[in-house]
Amino acid sequence: LGHPSTVQPEFTEMIRILYRQMLHVVMAHEFPKTDQAFDTRMLSVTPEGRWHGMTIDPASKVVTVDLARAGMVPSQVCFEVLHRVLPASHIRQDHIVMNRATDAQQKVTGADVFGSKVGGPIENRILLFPDPMGATGSSICQAIDTYKNAGLGTPSKVIALHMILTPEYIKTVQARHPDLQVYGFRLDRGLSPAEVKNTVAGT
Repeated sequence: LGHPSTVQPEFTEMIRILYRQMLHVVMAHEFPKTDQAFDTRMLSVTPEGRWHGMTIDPASKVVTVDLARAGMVPSQVCFEVLHRVLPASHIRQDHIVMNRATDAQQKVTGADVFGSKVGGPIENRILLFPDPMGATGSSICQAIDTYKNAGLGTPSKVIALHMILTPEYIKTVQARHPDLQVYGFRLDRGLSPAEVKNTVAGT
């Protein structure tokens, strides 16, 4: 994805492919499971033609949050994939429009929310934040605060899905939202000194 030769439209298509992969991992590790059995085509020729095993619990309810602009495609991908696993009535996509807030020296000081479309409560729902870049952590923290301060209930889980994240991001979210589960393809420590790279991320 980060290679100089990766340009549009391949760039967006690769984002879609990678987010499908990551969501599959998140569902396998974080979503509730249930024991189920289904008839297969083979049932017409043998009574053993039933599949039995663990699946994602169809009672699970999920909200995927589009953090506009970078999160628009990832959230849409998650919204589409979830429809192949859960009932449509158990899936919702919310939208939050925000921008980084900076001081006079252009240092990021937080995030400003310009608008949102939140479709209802989050009580006992899995709250997903598919956002490509986890840089300072200010945007994701502000987004989570928006839900927690709105009196919409308590989610069963809060999960962030990133393409890339930084040690600064990890340190920030651990301090402000220790309940956040973070998934990412790449931890970027490229500009950290050697002694920092030899420590556990976030310390």
